Order: sequence, then structure tokens, then C-alpha cells
Amino acid sequence: MNINVKSVVIDIAILFALTFIGGFIAGAAAGQNPSVGSIFVASFLMLTIGFCISGCKNLVGRWKHLLTVAIFYWLIDAGIQGLFFSSASRLLTLLVLVLITMGTGGALSFLFVRTTKQAAKEDDHKETEQENG
Repeated sequence: MNINVKSVVIDIAILFALTFIGGFIAGAAAGQNPSVGSIFVASFLMLTIGFCISGCKNLVGRWKHLLTVAIFYWLIDAGIQGLFFSSASRLLTLLVLVLITMGTGGALSFLFVRTTKQAAKEDDHKETEQENG
């Protein structure tokens, strides 16, 4: 299965938008001094929702797509945080957070939209055609 770059970029934008909204809500609800815990919970929930949306949009090759989105989301976010001299342990914690939310959101997406047998057969047929030339 080939990676749909446009879909990956859209899903990454959705994740950043949702984490921004979640952080904004957590900050506004906490007042002037939001705790790290409230921002963490908001980010966790919003990333899970974002990965669930991404999983619902991409029925075929769902886990490969989600992993691609997670890796590029983390690379971009790590690059942004690297500008502010984040520690390596913080960046690794972010990676773990992204992978856990990817797994949780991806699993939840199966509750809403299941991969049909026809879609899986079409994907297998496309892969076979690409391999044969």
C-alpha cells in the first residue's frame, strides 16, 4: 500500500489543531496557572480523538497510515519543541504519548468504521498490480 501524502498532511494538521484547542481549553479552564497534568490530559484526549478521526477516514491500511501520521507528527512537534531546548527525556515522553494515543485512537476507530472485505480485496489487488509492474 502506498502512503497518501495528502491524507497524512491533513491528518497531521487535524492533530495539531485539536491539541491546540485542547491546550487552549485546559489553559482557559485553569486560569492563569494551568497545571502540567491538565494540559497532559487535554493533549492525550485530543490526540486520541484525532487518531480516531484519522482511522475512520482511512479504512484500508489503517495502522500503517496511523503509524506514518504518528511518526511525522512527533518529528514536527519534536522539532518545534527542540527550538525551545526541550530535554531528550521530554521528547521521548512525547513519543510514548503519541504512540499510545495512536493505538487508542486507532482501536476506537474500529468501533465506528470497520474495514469491509471488499475494500481489503481492492487494496490487495492494487498491491499485486504494483508488484507485478
